[in-house]
Amino acid sequence: MNPQAQKVKVFFSTAVVLGTLGTILYTLAHLLATDGSGYFIQGHPLPMIANILSIVSVLWFSSALVLIPKDALPDDDHIAAKPALSAAALPPIIGSLAAALICFTMRTATGTVGLCAKVGLVACIASAAYFMIRLLGGHNLRSLLIVLGIGTVLQFVALSGMTYFDQSTYMNSPIKTSFQLAWIATMLFMTAEIRCTIGTAQPRRYLACACIALYANAVASIPHLVYLFKDSAPSYQNMAYAVLCFAFCIYLVCRLCQFSKFCNTQPVSEIADAQLSPDQIQGKDTCDGCQ
Repeated sequence: MNPQAQKVKVFFSTAVVLGTLGTILYTLAHLLATDGSGYFIQGHPLPMIANILSIVSVLWFSSALVLIPKDALPDDDHIAAKPALSAAALPPIIGSLAAALICFTMRTATGTVGLCAKVGLVACIASAAYFMIRLLGGHNLRSLLIVLGIGTVLQFVALSGMTYFDQSTYMNSPIKTSFQLAWIATMLFMTAEIRCTIGTAQPRRYLACACIALYANAVASIPHLVYLFKDSAPSYQNMAYAVLCFAFCIYLVCRLCQFSKFCNTQPVSEIADAQLSPDQIQGKDTCDGCQ
């Protein structure tokens, strides 16, 4: 068993716990601490506590880059190793298609918003195709997965551009900023996932990005879905964005669970060798040969 696998389980568990706690706090903040214009009441304790929790959570998840030694986790393609979990790709397909519908309706907008919508429409379709291949177990189609995976990253770039330049919503609206932060975190996670497919995996970065993205998508989806359903005239655009974030919550939980189990597959001796210097490894191999 990998001696570092226990740390992976701790980060995974805390990502679920902190994501749940953050979701509860932000849901209460949207229901009890808004001033009627979509902003939180200045100085209200609920959003302040929720924001502090978010900062602490991101710092904790980022510490995986330090607390777990380099080369201490297996860098094989763990995504292809468990095709039985391909069903985890179904929610992102639905989320990407929901985002594609919003991009389709906004493609005629003028200026940067319209340009981002056109790019986003193509990228969202590519993203849905990427996860469709994952769903069908086509993990051996590496070249196609890499190309479509880049489309998944561009999807979040385009959506961030659409919301950033959308003048119908205030620039620093809590809803807008939470979606953008969730998409940036998911974008970083998708680049880490694509590296696994290419064969240049960075498992520590994959773990940290996955935990951060899980937390960010959790606090950007469920609180807003509850808030939008409570609204008498909900924004279907924001509802589609929340569905996309919730879909990636499910996907990230499945991938983190899979990654945690996969980290137990590498023998302890291989982990020990990875942390030795070349001279130490050579001496160890010589002794093993003498036996």
